[in-house]
Amino acid sequence: MSIVNYNVVELVDSPVIKKMRYYGKHLPVPTDTDCRLLVLDHCLQKGVRVIPTPQDVQRNKISWLGFQNETYYPESMFKWVGEVEHPELWGLVFEHFEQMQDWITDDLQQKVDLMSDSNRMKYFFNRQPSTRFVWSDKHPFVYGIAASNAEKISYMTIPKLSSFVLHQALAVDHIHEGNMKQELLDPALRRSLCMMASAFKLVQLDDFAISNHEVELFANILAMDNIAESYYIEIEDDVKKYMHASSYSQEWHEHGGDYTGTLGAGCMRYDRCQPFLDIYEDCEHCKILVMKDQDGGIVARALLWQNVNVHRRVNTINIMDRVYTLRNAYEPLMIQWAKDNGYHYKKLQSYNSAVLINPTTGKEMRGQVRIPIEWPEDGYNKLPYIDTYAHIYPELGFMSNSARVRPIDTASIRRINPRSTDGYYRETRNYA
Repeated sequence: MSIVNYNVVELVDSPVIKKMRYYGKHLPVPTDTDCRLLVLDHCLQKGVRVIPTPQDVQRNKISWLGFQNETYYPESMFKWVGEVEHPELWGLVFEHFEQMQDWITDDLQQKVDLMSDSNRMKYFFNRQPSTRFVWSDKHPFVYGIAASNAEKISYMTIPKLSSFVLHQALAVDHIHEGNMKQELLDPALRRSLCMMASAFKLVQLDDFAISNHEVELFANILAMDNIAESYYIEIEDDVKKYMHASSYSQEWHEHGGDYTGTLGAGCMRYDRCQPFLDIYEDCEHCKILVMKDQDGGIVARALLWQNVNVHRRVNTINIMDRVYTLRNAYEPLMIQWAKDNGYHYKKLQSYNSAVLINPTTGKEMRGQVRIPIEWPEDGYNKLPYIDTYAHIYPELGFMSNSARVRPIDTASIRRINPRSTDGYYRETRNYA
């Protein structure tokens, strides 16, 4: 990076400035400072485009809003002072500042891609640079995963970058306009140049409107790698065993059984519920996916439905049902398993949501799922509380997410709804 000469200007108390001040318009620098400005561009038709000196940025004596866009000011606003030498990088920083808002390291982008399109954190990182509002000297840009803490985000600020230009001029000699992005995303450079913040703090710094729940979902994704080192996921046949609280991790027992997540509050975890679960054991299409700690205790579970039908579709699919976890941080790992293994998974982990996500395309799927079952001749005395596929049609031989199944002929068909924590179920009839 070469050292270049910049023209230096100062603000003068011109009629233009007086008019801007009168109408509350933005000024390139506060008028009560002694800031000097570097001329980045001078065009007779447009005016003068200026940037603050790195020193003034360090002293926080600039008006930040004036440098987020290609802003040109009338030449009459300035007095020309002379020339000064600075690394060319400083001019490039402001020349490419808008593009820099969109720069993100590959490892962070991979985490962002794991989020659903509806999560505003995904929009936070992928939105157009022109939509980002620079309102403070703490404004973050050029994001990555922090080297010292994978659960936090590293980012740059203009004051931090100005300090780098001022005090490490030799270190920027190899940065050229063509590979500026590559260099600013370089891990070694970022360790010395970047600040670090949690996902919650990051959106505050940007003044970005988002719910705490959406931020938490992203924070859980950031924690995935650390969690994966201590846990493993596998398919089990014994549904009854892993629905029972005795299979839970010591993490749950040590907290006195606190409802730290949906798993801790699972209504089928009691001894009395074991007989209710026969329908799962009898169904050859049903397995259970469990996430275990090193001692074999589970921290997350989900029913798996294998080779089931979607009404009016030719091919069968595999489904991962609602995910129950001790902590929300375990949920992304279960969803990632579903993606890696070709299982459709629920868009929302709630009992009343039936929308599935295609693991290959990421698109939503709304359809009538039919899970084949063999209803015993004498039926079941009691049934579990069933979340998603809570409509059972004994005569038709399947359970479904839909209450709108119609009989083949003019006769009515029985529909059973197991939505009781005590094993009882309601029986109604569907008519043609």
